[in-house]
Amino acid sequence: MEKHPPPKKTTVGPKKFSIPVCGSISLLCMANGTRKAGQGSKWIRPSTRQAIYHRDGFCCAYCGEAAEHGHVLTLDHVQACELGGTNDPSNLVTACLSCNSAKRDLSMRDWFALLRDKGVDTTKLSAKIRRAVRRPLDRAEGRRLARIRKSA
Repeated sequence: MEKHPPPKKTTVGPKKFSIPVCGSISLLCMANGTRKAGQGSKWIRPSTRQAIYHRDGFCCAYCGEAAEHGHVLTLDHVQACELGGTNDPSNLVTACLSCNSAKRDLSMRDWFALLRDKGVDTTKLSAKIRRAVRRPLDRAEGRRLARIRKSA
């Protein structure tokens, strides 16, 4: 008789898990195993996404990890949508999947407090993020990068 793997359990309530952040830092996070409506890559145009990645140098705004080193890049809302943030590029930064997952929907104040508790100096980080979101997007470069990505 052929053995089949057990069926995957659907998580109903929150579960705890640890996410490594910025190399040696790990944060305890909560997840309920479900995806919120509207999450995914369809909420922003590919050209705008690529323009933001380009603006931020294809590196995580929080830990500095780069896509070229194999890290998955995402977009993070500086002010979470749950806290009144928008999808405007001035509220979005490039973040590696690990940092974005760890930040969740925390305010920047709470996120930085959590990082400081883990020994991270957030003074320069805060200024870096403020400078990044003020820089204009190179939309032509974003369109070019989106075309390249689409054809690959």
